[in-house]
Amino acid sequence: MPQIEATPLTVHWGKRIRMARQKRELSLNAMARMLEIDAGNLSRVERGLQRLSDEMRVRVATGLGERVDELFAHPEPDDQPAKQDA
Repeated sequence: MPQIEATPLTVHWGKRIRMARQKRELSLNAMARMLEIDAGNLSRVERGLQRLSDEMRVRVATGLGERVDELFAHPEPDDQPAKQDA
């Protein structure tokens, strides 16, 4: 999984993954073991610093009992950070 610079979309998806994981009371390590990935990689995903392959998105959503299209939905305009004027 490639490490990247965080974008609003990867940060949004990472927060959704973290919220779903915590809702199911899964630790980061437990979920990483379930997905058979390194906990550091999962941590970077949750912080928006690492992208998931399409296959891994399916595995994450399935492991969390979520639909892929709902877990990885694009944020609504109200969910995006406000741009600050200089």
